[in-house]
Amino acid sequence: MHGPQQMEWYQRLTAERDNLRAALQYSSTEDLKAGLSISAKLVDYWVASDYHEGLRWSTEFIQNPASQTLPLARAKALMTQGWLLWSMQQFEAVRSIAEECLAVFRSRGDQLGEYDALILMGNMQHFAGDIEQRAEFARQALALARSLGDDLRQAFALFVMGWDQRDPHSARACLEEAVVLFRHRGDWRFLAQTLGVLGLTALSNGDLASAEEFLDEAYEVNQRTNQSAMEYVLTGRGILCMLNGEYGQARLHLQANIDNLEKMGNRVGVLWGRARLGYVALREGSVAEAHQILLETLEDFHINGNKNGLAFAVDKIASLYVMTDKLEIATHLIGWSDATRQEIGDPRPRIEQADLDGDIAAIKGKIGTAAYETAYTAGQALTLNDAVALASGGK
Repeated sequence: MHGPQQMEWYQRLTAERDNLRAALQYSSTEDLKAGLSISAKLVDYWVASDYHEGLRWSTEFIQNPASQTLPLARAKALMTQGWLLWSMQQFEAVRSIAEECLAVFRSRGDQLGEYDALILMGNMQHFAGDIEQRAEFARQALALARSLGDDLRQAFALFVMGWDQRDPHSARACLEEAVVLFRHRGDWRFLAQTLGVLGLTALSNGDLASAEEFLDEAYEVNQRTNQSAMEYVLTGRGILCMLNGEYGQARLHLQANIDNLEKMGNRVGVLWGRARLGYVALREGSVAEAHQILLETLEDFHINGNKNGLAFAVDKIASLYVMTDKLEIATHLIGWSDATRQEIGDPRPRIEQADLDGDIAAIKGKIGTAAYETAYTAGQALTLNDAVALASGGK
């Protein structure tokens, strides 16, 4: 599933899906160890196709009390469950799973399992609000992969490190190194994903020329994977169209992405797609539509504990309140977002900061710098729940 023949194997697994289900069904009553093993080994297939089925099977085996007598096999199946739950924004459950797996793998001297658990721990921390902790787990994983001489796992760790935008230049270097390793391995699906992330982050930081090149190559590589890694390509193209004022085309790209991810059960991707759709509506001037979408995503990000998603939604709602002349509320929200982004290590991308700088200038022009600073400072002191309530109510 991670080599040049990955699509042939994906198609083979799809063709054998009923047989796989029969094997899993048999294992659920007759051979628990085999069931745990099969569900663990199908993780890449389920992540690329059907989160819900993967979660159903892995949960069935893990919940069997007898699985406790098979700690290593259980931990490997738990990792599958953890990756699927992560994409569904069940971050606290993922934390518990990753901690359990890490302890088991270390106690058994399973270094590949230890690496996988470190990556899962790091990914959970990203949306749960601790970018530095995520980076530390990724660095540990990278060191372990290098000690094992495992180029594929090195590439995954670098891919994770590339999401840390506190230093955009360092992040880009990590992603570009991952591209070289994925290309060498012939892992077209993750090569396409990494190129897509490179394009999206270059775009967010204002490098439109590089962004287009990366997104175009990601699209071309996707032709080898039956378009199975289009999330970041569609997102990047949607944002690029938005920046060019092509709002209708931007909506088409983002909605296509949402539809794809919804079919797979990727809740994280769907919510970010919806939030970005709200961003497009806001830039277009469709205030009522933007308000509805952003409030919905704000609530979902809040329920699931996705702090950087919350910061994104709050920023856009602040911009909306500037448009509707609720300037003090907008300033409170800007103050809260700045404080939260500082706390979790999630700097605002350059193109979004430019939007907000325009909003701040407009606010100061109407209420004055002193009043802005007072409201901003008050916003920095808001609790998370108070900020969400303020953003939701506009009062």
